[in-house]
Amino acid sequence: MIAKTLIVEDRPHVGGDNERYLNAIPEETCEAHGITGFQCVHAKSGSAALGALEDAKAKKEPFHAVLLDLHLPQNEGDRTESLEVGFKVMEVARRTGAGKCIIAVSAYTQPEVMARAIRGGVVNFVPKPYSPEQLREGFLEAWRHMLQSEKDRLEHDRIRRLLPHAQRCWVQPL
Repeated sequence: MIAKTLIVEDRPHVGGDNERYLNAIPEETCEAHGITGFQCVHAKSGSAALGALEDAKAKKEPFHAVLLDLHLPQNEGDRTESLEVGFKVMEVARRTGAGKCIIAVSAYTQPEVMARAIRGGVVNFVPKPYSPEQLREGFLEAWRHMLQSEKDRLEHDRIRRLLPHAQRCWVQPL
């Protein structure tokens, strides 16, 4: 499966590095995780990220992963950045299902920020600065979580669909 990934990072060189780090995951590691390649979409602001998520939801093609810098400008070119913008992107990705797993990539590692991110649906937190290996491992850990969640969801749906059929087959006690 091609890992469709939204990279939300206001510094283009960092976003480009993130994509290169993902593409440098060894082929055998990718194969072991069911990844055949990466399709990365870049967003440099909160509004660009929200637009990409809205587009993914409308096309019914959610991102498998969202690499999210939490401290972002609302619009490209804005001089001010805010954690609230990143948390809004995170909330929309989770609530709409347009981002299956969210990985926070941030220098804001205070316990209250990390706790809020985890409560908001982040499945992994990669603190900045990080090495290519740390980003790759953080991504793969979140990927495994996403695969398990998808498997659980599919099993639940299957059981829910089969339950009425099974109930018709139950023998009633005399």
